[in-house]
Amino acid sequence: MAPPRKTPVNRGKHPAVAVPDEETHEHEDDALDPKTPTPDPPRPVDTDEDNEDDDGGEGPSMRERLQKTPSRERFHELANQYKKLRMTIQDLQDEIIVFQTDKVETNMIIESLTQERDEAIAHRDHAIRERGDLAFRLVNLQNSNVTSSGAPMMEAVTTRKSTKMPDAPMLSDGKEVRFETWETVIRQKLEANADHYPLPVHRKLYVQSRCEGKAQLHIAPRLRIDASIPYTDADDMIAHLKTVFANPNRRPEAYTAYHKLRMKPKDNFTDFLAEFMQLAEEAVVVEENRKRDLYSKLPYLLQSQVMWAVNQDSVLFDTFTQNCQSMSHEINLQQESKSTFRARTSAPSASSGTGAATTAGSAYTPRVKREGSSGFTSLSTTERETLMKEGRCFNCKEQGHMTRECPKKKSNTATVAVVAPTPHVVEVQELEADQGKASA
Repeated sequence: MAPPRKTPVNRGKHPAVAVPDEETHEHEDDALDPKTPTPDPPRPVDTDEDNEDDDGGEGPSMRERLQKTPSRERFHELANQYKKLRMTIQDLQDEIIVFQTDKVETNMIIESLTQERDEAIAHRDHAIRERGDLAFRLVNLQNSNVTSSGAPMMEAVTTRKSTKMPDAPMLSDGKEVRFETWETVIRQKLEANADHYPLPVHRKLYVQSRCEGKAQLHIAPRLRIDASIPYTDADDMIAHLKTVFANPNRRPEAYTAYHKLRMKPKDNFTDFLAEFMQLAEEAVVVEENRKRDLYSKLPYLLQSQVMWAVNQDSVLFDTFTQNCQSMSHEINLQQESKSTFRARTSAPSASSGTGAATTAGSAYTPRVKREGSSGFTSLSTTERETLMKEGRCFNCKEQGHMTRECPKKKSNTATVAVVAPTPHVVEVQELEADQGKASA
C-alpha cells in the first residue's frame, strides 16, 4: 500500500491542485521503460561563432562536444592529476637549479685541483733536481772522506750517472761554426747528459761556456743579476742566439749552391757526396730528383761508367751512389797507374852513341816544332797528366777523341820534326797516346 501523499501548504492565493496518482504512476513507468527514448539534454544558446563552426563542418558539433564532456567525478580526478603534475614539474625545476649550483661549485673545485696539481708537478720536478744536486754533493763529500781501505763509500752511486758526451763546439760569430750545427750539438748534449745538468742554472752556465766573441757579448747583458729580462733556462739563451746568428736565407743560398755544385776529375767522390747531401737536405730537394741531379754533376768519364743505372727505376739512390763510389775508385787507380807508367817511360835511357844526351838529375821534355809554323808546342809532365785525367786531346785539348783522331791535326798537313838534341823525327803526342792505350 502506497503511503499517503502529502499536500504542500498553499502559500499563494490559488489553491493547490492535486495530481492524480494514476498519471504519476504512468510517468514513472515510462521512465523505467528501456524502450522509452532519452530526452536530449538542454542545449545552450548558440552564438554566432558556434553556428559558424557548425556550418563549416570542420570540427565536431556541439552535441558531440557535450556528449564528450566528462562527468563531475572525472573532472575532479583530472584536476587532481593536473595538480600532481604541476607539483612534479616544480620539484624537477628545483632539482635543476640545485644541479646547476652543484655544477658551478664542481667546476671551481676542478680548477682549484688542477692548479694544485700543476704546482705539485713543479715542486716534484724541483725536488728531483735538488735531489740530484744533493746526491752529487754527497758523492763528492763521501769520496773526499774515504775509508781506511782507501775505497770510496759511494762508488756505486757515482757509476749511475750517464756517460759524459763530448762538448759542443764554440760559437763565436756563426761563420766558422754555423749556428744550426752548434744548436743541434748543444741540444743533444743537454738531453744526453740531463743528469749532469739538473738545474736551469747548470744548463745556462754550460751554454755560456760554449760561447765566445760576439756570441758572448750578446748574452752577457741578460746574464747579469740586475738584468731586466733575465734568462730562465738554456732554451731562452738558444732562442736569443738564434735571432742573431741564424741565417734566414739559408735555404735559398743552399738551393743556389746545390745547382752550382760540380765534381772535378781530381775530387774525391766521398767528399763530394757529403757536400751534395748536405746541400740537398738544406735546400729540401725531392728525393726522387737526387739521383738524376747527382749524375748530372759527375765528370764525363764517371758518367760514362754509371750511365746504365741513372734511368733504371729499380736502382735506388743508395745503390747508385755505391756504384759511383766504386767506379770512381777504379778510375783513380787506373789514372795513377798511367801516371806511374808515363813517369817511367819519360826517364832518359843511359845508352851510349845513339842515346839522347841529358843533363844529370833533370828530366828532358822534348819540344815539338811543326814545319810551316812559327811557334813551338811544349807540354810538361804536369800538363800531360792533367790532360790524361780529363780525357783531353794533346793537340787541341778537347775531350771526345785521341790525338791520332784529332780533326785539327788531319786538316794540317805539316810534318813534325824534333828540334835538338834528338836526331829522330817523332810525334811526341802520338807516342804518349799509344803508351797510355797500351797500359790501359
